[in-house]
Amino acid sequence: MIPFPRMYTGLRGGIERRLPPPCFASPALRGILRALILAAGAACSLGAVLFVWSPVPLAFGAGAAISVLNFLHSARFVQAHMSERFTVALHLRLFFGFCARLVLTGIALYLLLIPCSLPAIPLLLGLGSTVVGIVVWSLLQMSGKSFKEA
Repeated sequence: MIPFPRMYTGLRGGIERRLPPPCFASPALRGILRALILAAGAACSLGAVLFVWSPVPLAFGAGAAISVLNFLHSARFVQAHMSERFTVALHLRLFFGFCARLVLTGIALYLLLIPCSLPAIPLLLGLGSTVVGIVVWSLLQMSGKSFKEA
């Protein structure tokens, strides 16, 4: 049970408005992104509140936020260019976009690990939270479909 249904509905609606349909036409992708953004936001908020006692929740939230941003930009690029013919120019844009995200992620991780001194293990767990979120979301969707069919 969600403790604050009105707040959850407002956040969900706000996220939905900021995921433009031309870039995110797939309802499944929109559902995954909505769930991941809400989870990363909750992790970051909880980490900011609990930072006084331990930097671990903040490190996890920062890793989750980085991972969700990478997934969001990758999904936006793929959705926007999925119908285009695969040319050399598109291949180069995909490659250099990936490299730019990789460099920015590396800079962010360096800043979080070295100057901010956040612990590495929770940060890495946060980076993996997107994959876990996608797997859980997929399993929930499959279980829901099998129950409807039975």
